[in-house]
Amino acid sequence: MNILEKFISIFKNCIIIISGYEKLHLSKYADQLATDFNFELIEFKYPDFESLNKKIKDLHENNNKNGVIIYGLTFPTDNLEFKANFHISLSANKTLVDDENEFNIYNNNVKQNFINKFKNVKVTDYNDELYDDIFNTVIEYIMKKVYGENFEKAQQKYIEDTESESADKQIESVKDEEDDTNDLSESSVSSESSGGSYKRNIVKGTRRILKKAPKKTSKKTSKKGSRKGSMKGGNERKKTSKPKKLKRVIGTRLLMNVIKV
Repeated sequence: MNILEKFISIFKNCIIIISGYEKLHLSKYADQLATDFNFELIEFKYPDFESLNKKIKDLHENNNKNGVIIYGLTFPTDNLEFKANFHISLSANKTLVDDENEFNIYNNNVKQNFINKFKNVKVTDYNDELYDDIFNTVIEYIMKKVYGENFEKAQQKYIEDTESESADKQIESVKDEEDDTNDLSESSVSSESSGGSYKRNIVKGTRRILKKAPKKTSKKTSKKGSRKGSMKGGNERKKTSKPKKLKRVIGTRLLMNVIKV
């Protein structure tokens, strides 16, 4: 059971909303996230709340186990007959959007939305780095809900700087050799963004995040004596070290194969 399946088994469903302007490639970000998560993708055309509510109701009645990604301009909660697990919104200034009607609808309704995270978009071009940020934000939320108070410990287990550095070196090696093959491996992925080419931060250890769910653990009591004393120094170092920030989980084109049931 992977982390997404575990989340659904605990909370019965997983509904992720992505709101914002289509000019910012909203549908593309949503489609890529749905593909990577193996979730169903639903487009919401404002203000057709009746159709949206019916689709979600039908999924519940059919015991949908794969989760849902919904995207659209805005989602006032008073019009929704379901509760989303997480809502991320792509906002931008009026000049960038260049659609006064859409801009007014979004801004007039934004306070009626329950939004967990805003992403302020500065360019209209599709951006891989922004997608990485969206992906990480959702995965971090799911991990926190599943692992609870053990979240930071789970991060430290899966995210290793040495693996990331090793992956970056292998990417440089592939670039130098000018390998034209399309074979994407765990340790070498590159992408094009609106600002030119950049190297993804690949963390091989995080592949396990989507493979494994946390196991039940029993609390261990430390014994008195020399053993407790010998472990003290190590425990103190853990307390003083800062938790590592969740990094990009490996290339999304690989994740499809990882998280399929």
